[in-house]
Amino acid sequence: MKKILTATLWLFCILLSTLFFINTLCCVEASSNNYILTYRIEGHAIPVKDINTFEPVTVELRLYGADEIAFVKRASIENVLKQIGLNMSINVKGVRIYYNCSEEAGRKPITYRLGPDGWYWVSIPVGPCIIRNVPLLLKLNGIVTVQRINNTALKVYMNIRFASEFENNISNYIIAVKYPQEFQNLRNSSIEAKLSYIVVNKTAISGNEVIGFSPLYIVYPKDANDVKEIYEKKLLVSLYGVPLRFKMRKEYVSALERNISNSIIIAYAESNKFINLMTYIAKIGSFNFYREYLQPMYKGKPIVMNLVDFALRVIRHENITHYITYSPTGTIAVSSLFVYKNPSFPYNSDGEVIRYRWVYPLSFRGLFLKLNLSNGSNVWLVFWGDAEYGEKINPYLVEIGYFSPKTNTIDIKQILLFIAIVILPIIVIIYYFLKRRQK
Repeated sequence: MKKILTATLWLFCILLSTLFFINTLCCVEASSNNYILTYRIEGHAIPVKDINTFEPVTVELRLYGADEIAFVKRASIENVLKQIGLNMSINVKGVRIYYNCSEEAGRKPITYRLGPDGWYWVSIPVGPCIIRNVPLLLKLNGIVTVQRINNTALKVYMNIRFASEFENNISNYIIAVKYPQEFQNLRNSSIEAKLSYIVVNKTAISGNEVIGFSPLYIVYPKDANDVKEIYEKKLLVSLYGVPLRFKMRKEYVSALERNISNSIIIAYAESNKFINLMTYIAKIGSFNFYREYLQPMYKGKPIVMNLVDFALRVIRHENITHYITYSPTGTIAVSSLFVYKNPSFPYNSDGEVIRYRWVYPLSFRGLFLKLNLSNGSNVWLVFWGDAEYGEKINPYLVEIGYFSPKTNTIDIKQILLFIAIVILPIIVIIYYFLKRRQK
């Protein structure tokens, strides 16, 4: 009897385990079936302070290092010595003068030493050397996942990482970036950021904040009928409160010796401040930033105006520090191409936000998003880049149609008809009136 009970108990346990396993599989399968799309994004971004001003976040660059600004050869020094009647034998090739950004002007003495190359190396503190108001450019990549919650709601989740796009050095200088507090982790590594929102009734909501238009997975407008509805009913579609304008464009792709027409939808932000920002971003690649430093003066004049006298005092091992004073900050232009690693700045004078087809984003031209950083703070980013889909996803397989609103064009036939009905009788009347006066 005891054996029968034991066997029955074991059978019951096995049955429960089997049912639990099957139920787990079903739950996993059901959960996995809820995920309807995953794609990658890659591009660049510039943080902005908020979407009311679209003012870019800027940083300060400090430079550490030295740069040769002048030299005096031995022959020049010997020539001057002969002119003043001195016969001084020197065993050096000359004097090289360096501006040292690593040292603070006026707080550190001028130093010099005989280098292994036979030249005297003179180091003059001119720091701190600073480049101010440099837009913070970020390299960005991540994954977007779309999940179906029920028949009427979707959840869109984006997880991205971004890193600083500044060069480690400019010429002979090492760069140290003074980041804002929320971007401190960029000093040593990348930063993770997230955004999740739920789409209900064509509207995206993130927590208690209404996003409006869903830019990472488009639920409306996603085809020609939707775009037409917006135009005809004059509907307002916005992104974080910024009104959007939609336009359809045809693209022609060559395939099998034929030109195939595909239409895409483009969203534009109706904000002059956003357009100004995108114009500003487009020009960054041609910017010159300015390196500030304290200009050293030798006996009240720039050193380059009295090089030989300066070099003679170095050769005689005189203390030249007390001859040096500093004038107000000098500047040297530095091209933005040397500041950033891989500059990529879109030309976007129309305020374009995103290009897409059906529910799929194709490229982000100036998408502004409010992201949650890993340290708990929020940040606004303006992002440009591309969406990359797997082999099973082809945004062009769905036919979305094409719509272009009618414009008030001038009809030549109507103009001719107007002339015939209105202008011509007036000309005839004037002609007969003038003819009667002549009689």
